Amino acid sequence: MATSPCSFERPPILRISQEVIDEIVDETRLADLLSLSLASRAFRPRSEKHIFASVVFFQVGSGWSKTARVKGFIEILSRKPYIAGYVRELHLGINERNQEWMVENPGFIKIIELIRESASRFPHKKLELIGNTLGMKITDSRRFSKSFCAPFLIPFLSSLCLDALEDVPLTLVTDCPHLKIFDLARTTFGALDLVKIMNTSQSYPQLRELRFDQCTQGMDTLLRRGVPGLPPIVNLSKLRKLETNICWLENMGFLRDLLYLSSGSLEELHIFEFHDLSEWLDLGTLFHLHVLHVDILFTGAVDELPHYTPGLISVSKLLTTIPSANTLEGLTIKIFLGNFWARPMEVGRGNWASLDHEVQRLSSGKPLDFHLHLVHDTSEWNGDYPESEHTDDDDSEEEEEQDSNSYKNGHPITAHDIKRALDERTFRKLVDKKLPMIRCDPNIMLHLIIDPYHRPGSDAPLTILERFGSFGSYDTG
Repeated sequence: MATSPCSFERPPILRISQEVIDEIVDETRLADLLSLSLASRAFRPRSEKHIFASVVFFQVGSGWSKTARVKGFIEILSRKPYIAGYVRELHLGINERNQEWMVENPGFIKIIELIRESASRFPHKKLELIGNTLGMKITDSRRFSKSFCAPFLIPFLSSLCLDALEDVPLTLVTDCPHLKIFDLARTTFGALDLVKIMNTSQSYPQLRELRFDQCTQGMDTLLRRGVPGLPPIVNLSKLRKLETNICWLENMGFLRDLLYLSSGSLEELHIFEFHDLSEWLDLGTLFHLHVLHVDILFTGAVDELPHYTPGLISVSKLLTTIPSANTLEGLTIKIFLGNFWARPMEVGRGNWASLDHEVQRLSSGKPLDFHLHLVHDTSEWNGDYPESEHTDDDDSEEEEEQDSNSYKNGHPITAHDIKRALDERTFRKLVDKKLPMIRCDPNIMLHLIIDPYHRPGSDAPLTILERFGSFGSYDTG
């Protein structure tokens, strides 16, 4: 009996084009990639590229021994050596017990060698070193630099993150010829080599992005503040993106220096936890600034703080330093409410008029993307803005809409979803009333976002524990 041709057809999953498969994998959450790769071999190659893009060693609280971690990854690389080429980011938690082990254990060194060898085909690697406790000291910085960093990491590093460390060898920064992205937080550098510091002929890394926070000694060293007349140890003439948290007052002085040094190139500026220090900053010399992101703490009890400039006024004063003829394309203002700041119901009392005027002036007839982001403490949130308009007719319309849309994406809408929708609706009505110039300007694209409370500055890069859990990139810890 003849067999039907249909019986030889490939399964539907195998008839999908490679472009569609790649898009499915790329849009899948990292936590779900392992399950996706097991569902069909078609998804496996692309999934592996994402899963092994970041490798985490020595995570705090891990139940694995160092030997088991290394053995497991070695077994993977022995079966699939090409995976070493997928590793783009190496994240190492530093503690007192693993520093010597990192430069002595043959298995770990073998892993680093394989990653280094793949750098000839897949350059631009990222290294993240984070102390497992604040102020973790590099016990033998010279050995750490010569035996581990110099041969295996420095030649191909394009991105470096140092956090919660002491006595980091300065050569880890100065000797990286391809370093473009640098993240420095709560870190100090080791005893300085005065000959190297005074060497004006050395070619230092030319940074494109810099983020710093709470690292006075580290920034003093990078900027060579103690050696007048000499340029910084890193080249900032082509810096394009700068991020800092100026709640830490000493960061303000460094920010001013960096704005001066990068005034001819800076395109993005992110300021977290901005408050009443607007008179310290002048953005008028940033002739290529395209993106400005500012976090502000909304303060309602101004009478109790006579020397404190309210957040909206403070950020408006900062915007006045940008000339009307500017290159700004995107502006994000994130407002934090609740908890020990102003109660959410006080948001309508802010000086919105000054913000309305300045944002409209900055547009000056050219397109401007304006993101107004409200972040609130849900325990204090009741959607009750002063002067907000709320009618019974509006309530009935919303109730009818909620009844007809009781399911969203196949899931039942919860009371929290309804409450958030009401909050956002109320916020939109307040914005319509308080920001008429922005709302009526056809050149300003206004994006309103409302979210529950999260830590100010959380857009900044996260630590190992915050970024990776039991899922995520390949976690050896």
